[in-house]
Amino acid sequence: MEFSRLKTDFKLLKESNKLLVVANVVLVLVLCVSLFFNTQKDTIVIHNLNEHCVESELSRTNMSEDNHKRLGFYIANMLGNITPNSSEYTIKSVMPFVGPRIYKDVRDSISTQLGELVNERVVMSFSPERALYENGTVFITGRGQMVGPTGKTDRFSRTYEMQFSVENYTPLLHYINVYEGGPRDSEWTAKQKKKEQK
Repeated sequence: MEFSRLKTDFKLLKESNKLLVVANVVLVLVLCVSLFFNTQKDTIVIHNLNEHCVESELSRTNMSEDNHKRLGFYIANMLGNITPNSSEYTIKSVMPFVGPRIYKDVRDSISTQLGELVNERVVMSFSPERALYENGTVFITGRGQMVGPTGKTDRFSRTYEMQFSVENYTPLLHYINVYEGGPRDSEWTAKQKKKEQK
């Protein structure tokens, strides 16, 4: 047996062992850093809640401006075109988005609106035309019309003002206001303040 060759092989194995120990330590450090950053990252979920929303990216507590507009547009369209025949579909489509604080009010409002449409024998339609997002509030403005039993058509401009929040990856409507005319955004508020000051 060649002692010098054994000594050389042993040194080589010892050096390669040191290299493997250093490599393992580096890999453990990289793994720890990677785990830290992955646990700090907010998860994104893509919901496909209905056939009108192709996809919607949202995190645990918020969603993008486009998703606010898209969801507001959808809800305004559903509520603005409600008829006695489509009421069940509208309720099933809209109510999953309504937050618990206003759930009963929205449900009662839909029932009241349906009752008025049936009593007055009126057909109402709404066509959203513009979506505006400002400071957490989305304004959906469009044209509507009511056709009475005599065939007389009443045309109007209507705005749906809504605020959404996201809780556990689920978008929830927690404020809604419906009124005639354009959006009551910051520009409208500034004009009203100027009028009051005069």
